[in-house]
Amino acid sequence: MSAIDFFEFESFLYKHRKIASQEWIQVVVPIIEKINQKRAKLLRHEWNLKPQIRAKYWDNKRREEEKSSHLTAVQSEGRIQSIASVRSITDETIKGLAPNNLNIRRGKPMADGLGQELENTTRLAGPSIISSTSPLTLGDLETVGECTAQHLPAAEVTVQPDPSEPLIEESDEIAELHATLARSSHVTCEWKVNNDCVACRFQDYQRECINALDQKILKRVDVADVMALIGVFAPFIPTPRMTSVFGRMLDYLQTSVKFPAPHIDDLAIMEAVRQRLNGERDEACETIRSLDRKKRIMFETLLEKLPMKSDKTISEGTFVTNYVSPLIHGTLTFDDERVQVYFPNTECQTQKQQGIKADRPDIVIKFRGQEVLFGEVTGPAQAGHTAKNAWDLFRLARFGKAFLDQGNSVAPLLQIVYNNGSFMRLTIRTRGMFILKEIGAFEVPTKVAAIPTLAATIPTLLAARDDVHRILNGDMNTLKRSWGYGDIPDAKKRLS
Repeated sequence: MSAIDFFEFESFLYKHRKIASQEWIQVVVPIIEKINQKRAKLLRHEWNLKPQIRAKYWDNKRREEEKSSHLTAVQSEGRIQSIASVRSITDETIKGLAPNNLNIRRGKPMADGLGQELENTTRLAGPSIISSTSPLTLGDLETVGECTAQHLPAAEVTVQPDPSEPLIEESDEIAELHATLARSSHVTCEWKVNNDCVACRFQDYQRECINALDQKILKRVDVADVMALIGVFAPFIPTPRMTSVFGRMLDYLQTSVKFPAPHIDDLAIMEAVRQRLNGERDEACETIRSLDRKKRIMFETLLEKLPMKSDKTISEGTFVTNYVSPLIHGTLTFDDERVQVYFPNTECQTQKQQGIKADRPDIVIKFRGQEVLFGEVTGPAQAGHTAKNAWDLFRLARFGKAFLDQGNSVAPLLQIVYNNGSFMRLTIRTRGMFILKEIGAFEVPTKVAAIPTLAATIPTLLAARDDVHRILNGDMNTLKRSWGYGDIPDAKKRLS
């Protein structure tokens, strides 16, 4: 291997995490082993797992060299000499090809009938390269641009590919997903159900999802399959792919949770609602006077702001302000000025600090400026938008992953779709595997008569508050390392 090949491949390895040649494993890795044995061991492990990536790398390199040498030979032999010679080599080769794949920019007129020639020509490389029965491809159109550039100023002609053709090569992205999967593999099976390793099954499931993505059959609504691509396993959302891999094991992965006691007077709340429906506002406030201060303020606010009938014409901003905000402040915050709640379009600082593109969650709870809870809200207008709600859940998984990679042990997540709320908990279960569990559901009352339903489901929100309290009292180690995930800086990763 030459020095140029070595540095070229090292750059390729850094960007794409791929291993490529037999000579490389024999010559370079022993040198790396003398410097860093752990790194060399990981490289050998990846080498054994991904022979097809090695072959693909050098095959692509060989094709590029052949293409370069071919173009040089074509130019040297004079096959493409001038636009005037096009008529003699394209009469039989461009017959039947679509003439509208080229767009001639309006401007300076073209001399010698060049515009008409370009309308009838899609490839200027002669009969040996393309025939009239060949399908038009993006590569063909790119060649037109290369050839005509020798005879026209760049501003004179543009190439318009078929919109059905993919414009971006996605094979590298698929290979990167496979490489990430290989890096997160484990030697010892730590989590077993009926003597079957759950992590091994999860990696099989991930491969199925990657293949579906490669075949362009993975849909956004299959949010559990999409989350599996980033290492998040959501067994409470079974999909056909998940079921085909895990089978009956999914039944054993569903766990029940014991909720904290709400300590509220249900009868007093029902009586207050009855009084409010009768127009007795002051009496309703007096009826719930015995409740805990924060819960009392929450129910008083709901009794005051909620309409008698549900209004589905309100905007998402109004929904968050009048319906969601009282619930969050009444259940998830503490009597501490250092705990603050932020609503829509608040940039996620956890992702930003890790060098990840920062999204904007709809709900963020912060303690001393440190984010401790994330939430997504969908108003009544988009409550039935399945794809949007599924993608909100995927965004929550990304928020949670970034939060755990800061050193936290748990990431509490909320998703509210109009009057239905869900509390989820993201944790790290084993190497390369994040578990997303649905802890429980809660009601977001949209009218006065629905307030007792909130009282019945409030333990779910109290469980979320316990998670927040656990984070505030926990020992967060931000210097822990992850498992070699390339999208997170080294200073923010966990040790394996």
